[in-house]
Amino acid sequence: MVEPGVVCDQLNAAAAQHGLAFGPDPATHSRCTLGGMIGNNSCGANSVRAGKTAENVERLEVPTVDGERFWVGPTDDATYRSHLAAGGRRADIVRALKTLADHYADAIRTGFPTIKRRVSGYSLDQLLPENGSNIARAVVARPWGSY
Repeated sequence: MVEPGVVCDQLNAAAAQHGLAFGPDPATHSRCTLGGMIGNNSCGANSVRAGKTAENVERLEVPTVDGERFWVGPTDDATYRSHLAAGGRRADIVRALKTLADHYADAIRTGFPTIKRRVSGYSLDQLLPENGSNIARAVVARPWGSY
């Protein structure tokens, strides 16, 4: 687990001790935080080989405006039922994302280009079953209008 305030270079220094590295390496790697990288789906030259931030995120802890906190990631049927059983904002959010993915699945499949460095907006294709219905990867995003 990595906290959002960790700087990219700090993460890579710790990972290097285990023979690992976090693939995305934006030009600001010496000062950008992981939370910021998640917020804009950071890339960098090595992301062509190692993937964008979204492709390197498996799970995220989500804090809501009303104080709930819960984890999201790949969402199979059992995990989906678990989110719903928890109730509250968590169930509302997860249900809404599944409804969106189910309703627009065909449009998402045909309308999203399959290019390596697509970083605009949210990765709604990550909500599809063939991509693991990964809510964490779907919410890693470059906000619209922030290029």
